[in-house]
Amino acid sequence: KARRSKNNDDDDHAPRGRKKPGATKILNQLLATDYFNARHSISAIADYCKEHYDSDFKTSELSGILLKLAKENKLRRERSNDNNRFEYVRA
Repeated sequence: KARRSKNNDDDDHAPRGRKKPGATKILNQLLATDYFNARHSISAIADYCKEHYDSDFKTSELSGILLKLAKENKLRRERSNDNNRFEYVRA
C-alpha cells in the first residue's frame, strides 16, 4: 500500500511547509490595530478575517477566543440592542 506523507495534504491554497496563522494569532493582530475601536459582531469579525487575512474561520472557531479575550479584559462583550447578539469592542 502506498502511504501519503503528511506534507502531501489536499491543501492546495497554502504554500508548502507554511500554514496560515490560526484564529488566536489573527485576533491578537487585530487587537494591535484600531479594528476593535468600534463594535463588531462575531460574523463581521469572521468576514473581516476572510477579506484581510485570507482566513476563512467559522464563527464557532472565533467565539471561544473572543470570550477568552473578554475575560482577560482585552475586549468587552456587549449585547446588541438591534439583534440581541454579542458584539466585541476594545475594553
